[in-house]
Amino acid sequence: MSISTSSSPSSNGDTENMQAQIPHCKERCLVCDDKSTGYHYGTPSCNGCKSFFRRTVLEQRRFFCENNDNCTILPKIRKEEKRRQCRACRFRKCVEVGMKPEGIVVEEEEAREALQVAIRNQSALQQTKITSIDEHCNQFIHNLTYTEFMHHTYRRSDSNPYPVDPQTITDVLQGFTPLGQPLKEMPNWPLPCNFSVSSLSFEEHAQYRIPLPRCEGPLPPTLKFWFYADFVAAIEWMKTLEFFRALDQSDQRELVIFSGWQIANITSSYFAFAKGSDRMVYPDGRFSVGTPRDAERDVVRNLIHMKIDRTEYLLLKSLVICNPSCETISEYARSILLQEREKLSKILFNHIMDYHGRIRGPSRFGEVIALESTLLHQALKSKHLHSLLAALQLRPMKIVLMDEICEIKHLV
Repeated sequence: MSISTSSSPSSNGDTENMQAQIPHCKERCLVCDDKSTGYHYGTPSCNGCKSFFRRTVLEQRRFFCENNDNCTILPKIRKEEKRRQCRACRFRKCVEVGMKPEGIVVEEEEAREALQVAIRNQSALQQTKITSIDEHCNQFIHNLTYTEFMHHTYRRSDSNPYPVDPQTITDVLQGFTPLGQPLKEMPNWPLPCNFSVSSLSFEEHAQYRIPLPRCEGPLPPTLKFWFYADFVAAIEWMKTLEFFRALDQSDQRELVIFSGWQIANITSSYFAFAKGSDRMVYPDGRFSVGTPRDAERDVVRNLIHMKIDRTEYLLLKSLVICNPSCETISEYARSILLQEREKLSKILFNHIMDYHGRIRGPSRFGEVIALESTLLHQALKSKHLHSLLAALQLRPMKIVLMDEICEIKHLV
């Protein structure tokens, strides 16, 4: 995404008028006390704080302080040094000293839309103080709830990635995320009950060695290939997580391979549970054909049996990706996942203890955590099924993203 880095007006006349209204620039950045390079977004600031404010607003990031919003923001000592300090307090300070999103100049349409959202919701820029553990937990869960809403909105939207797209995991990771952007809902859903690309499930195609149907001619625009679209949606959801964005791209890719299928399946399973179905059902009304039936029911039935609540589901979904047992990630990534997993586990445990009490709470916590192994088992079964379809040459085309996630090499 190409974005203009200039914060000055576009015309000479506007520049002269603005300079006449702005007093002489102070020597120090009002955010971090580094040397100021000028007035950026209405405030004397350094280039680092200017860029940080711009990124935070345009990408609609949310940060949370674990130190009662009481962190000191300091300048970098050396050029090559990275700022390893609280981003929540740094952004709060940017807002407090007067940085305004209206001063940001952008060129790309996507960036303009994000900026318009930020300007309309300027009150959201003022981050409230976290004065207790309970308030921090509530804010964290609220943030997960909003992220889930974006995920659900994207699944129901007319954004429709096709399996023939040659995009890789890295392509999706590097692309501009549609989550949080204005999206149109897919029209004419649910689809007719008799609508189906194939009358057989993927499992039956593999069992009876029947090739998957080749779609001839243009497909209805309302048709989604959910086994593929949900992987793209899962990666986009991962990209919204702050700890995931802190990882190197190679570690991000390994986590997608390790837990992408689990994220897609827990999302579909909870949607089915919320709709009162004991089978995976999609927003267009169709049932799953890409997941082995017994593996599909493993998760949905557990959700029904446990009567899992939304907060438990949101925290479980986040725990799935915070799995340090992934053998192919770096030690740095593993340490980040361990820290995040500890935080998520504490929040989940406190939530369950509050709702189920001291007697029932601990066993309930164990049941929710045990769903992780069920999801992993389900993912392995699904990967095996798609690998088998590829090995038997029953697929009508090579699906690059699926092959990466299933770690299929030179089979088709």
